[in-house]
Amino acid sequence: MTWDALSSNSLHYVQSDVETRAFGVETARIIVGANAPDNLEMVERFSAIVSQASEHVLIVRWPAHLTSIGIALSQSGRRIYPADTLMYWDVATPDLTQHRTHRHDLDLLPLSEAGTSSAELERLVGEVFVHYVNHYSANPLLAHVPVARGYCDWVRRRSEDAPDDALVLMAECGSIGFALVNGGIDRGNLEVELAGVTAAYQGKHAYESMLVGLGTVAAARDLPRLVISTQAQNIRAQRAWSKAGLRPLAAIATAHANLR
Repeated sequence: MTWDALSSNSLHYVQSDVETRAFGVETARIIVGANAPDNLEMVERFSAIVSQASEHVLIVRWPAHLTSIGIALSQSGRRIYPADTLMYWDVATPDLTQHRTHRHDLDLLPLSEAGTSSAELERLVGEVFVHYVNHYSANPLLAHVPVARGYCDWVRRRSEDAPDDALVLMAECGSIGFALVNGGIDRGNLEVELAGVTAAYQGKHAYESMLVGLGTVAAARDLPRLVISTQAQNIRAQRAWSKAGLRPLAAIATAHANLR
């Protein structure tokens, strides 16, 4: 979920055709913006949308500090599955490009320049996220679909629609990591939607080098800020972000609400 979509001051409901096809279960998303007001009117609007929704699964996201939304969801009559908390971090582009931990034998390149095929990119994504869990894993109706498969499908769609936003981290031996970015020009952000390096290169400053490369991409696009996110339990990535100068931006709670 992009920061542009989450950082509004409003409430959004949208049917999710992609997730409905992927899981074979009618699915919709309800998003309470990170800057939404904490008042009774917002809670009542949220409750009305939930009560009127006919989809079997609702994926609901809201700012973690708005506990009134979580309470309202728990009173909806649906079966609730707490799913995750997304942690968003950001950094000014100049601060990231000056980060010292950088391997000069690695290059972050657009897919078209890396010489990496779409099939190889999907294989790389699958390898990076083979043991990963996310909010789908918390829902027994959706957990049968491997997380890595969903990420592969996502990267394939995005790389076809915007090939310059699919970046590959290259070493002498070939591709060892990737990043999927979103320009977010209206808000002045380069958002990293998905990224990682293979297990063989973890703990060897490859990920830190990719962060520096992402800062270079942001600077080349004249975007002054980089935004990135992960599940709260992904401590390793957040430690790397902290060392690179990023700072916490927001915490977004996620729950799934199934019809009984």
